[in-house]
Amino acid sequence: MRKEGKFVLFLGGGAMAGVFGAGVVYQLRELNLYNKIKAVYGSSAGAFNMAYFLAAYSKPKQIDTGASIYWENLQRHFIFPEKTALGFLERIWNRFIHKIPRRKILSVTNIDYLINVSKHKKILDIDALNKCPVPGYAKLYDIRTDKLIYKDIKKDTFEILRQSTSAIPYYSTKKKQRYVDGGMVDGKGGYDYLRKRYPNEKIVICMNFRPYDVGFLSMIKNFFEGLFASFMYPETGVFSRLVHKNRDLKDELSRIEKDKNAFLIYPPKNNPAFASTIEPKLLKESFRLGRKEAKKIIEWMNE
Repeated sequence: MRKEGKFVLFLGGGAMAGVFGAGVVYQLRELNLYNKIKAVYGSSAGAFNMAYFLAAYSKPKQIDTGASIYWENLQRHFIFPEKTALGFLERIWNRFIHKIPRRKILSVTNIDYLINVSKHKKILDIDALNKCPVPGYAKLYDIRTDKLIYKDIKKDTFEILRQSTSAIPYYSTKKKQRYVDGGMVDGKGGYDYLRKRYPNEKIVICMNFRPYDVGFLSMIKNFFEGLFASFMYPETGVFSRLVHKNRDLKDELSRIEKDKNAFLIYPPKNNPAFASTIEPKLLKESFRLGRKEAKKIIEWMNE
């Protein structure tokens, strides 16, 4: 690898599909590439992967701790697909018929449980995180200003992780919560922002889904997600953001393809893990594939 070569890393989200990204950073930790990374950015599951990866700089076992959460702790109490229909009905009721206290509106994901796991079961070592010289930033969406921002993961870490995994419309935010998952409402993987901030650096974008396979069904999904999200936040531009996710992703992919200093990594076709996958065997296989695909980053840096 060229001694002068450094890259900026972006880790995408996707709930349980984030286990692929966990495999990517696991491999980067195995290769001890911290001195080759200028900064790390992440959204949703990618923010969690980033936090444990940075903490593993001084405490290597943190990388194992973070990865194992997917197949050891999130099979119960975290994701509830069966609540989706009723949760969306409650959002319609709240918007057009009668207000429901936000804390009582059903959420498909239990963010409090996830944070509890990282605080008390698979403990994220905050001291180790702060010792890492590589900066890390979580991608968030500001409900009040309708803007995407990036916050330092080393400041108020658990609250930022809570916000970053608050994927609307599936999660009903706390009453005074201002920030939610930026990756959920933005079709771009982070490339445009990073290229503006780091015009001369190499950029690696890690997505936990196959971006070139996105098609008509995902457009329908985005439409309804945008519709129900707008019921909760009618004063924002969240509907337009979600409806245009596929278009924005396609535009960004074309720019990445033209940039010789940008590299996109994503799961192969045989990847078995998706956003709602909870089967440990499948999650471990996706993790293994992430480790394997991460080696392509090294090959690309050596070109």
